Amino acid sequence: MITNDASGYVNRGKSKFEQGDIHGAISDYAEAIRLNPDFAKAYFHLGAAKDDLGDKQGAISDYSEAIRLEPDDPYIYFFRGTVKCDLGDAEGAIADYDEAILLSPELVTAYLCRGLAKNSLGNKLGLIRTVST
Repeated sequence: MITNDASGYVNRGKSKFEQGDIHGAISDYAEAIRLNPDFAKAYFHLGAAKDDLGDKQGAISDYSEAIRLEPDDPYIYFFRGTVKCDLGDAEGAIADYDEAILLSPELVTAYLCRGLAKNSLGNKLGLIRTVST
């Protein structure tokens, strides 16, 4: 049994997630947050699990909390942008992809996703510029 170690709950939650036990993973991530409310990694993984279950607004909320706690992590912005894109919020997604790119210019998938989001808004020139840079 895991003791009062928030990291241990996140790690166990990741294992459960990988095995398809999304609800079990969510329970572990929630326990990690209960033990350490400032643990950005727990919110990040909780957001991913909620997204997997189709709870897009819950995922955005958890990703936003992770960003509040760890604003320099480009991957949190990237994944929140992906959920926003799924919800049809292309402009919000573009803003998140822009931030991810600013923090990590080598994050190639952020460029691609940003271009697709711009394309969904009818910005063909923005798509071309995004893909060619």
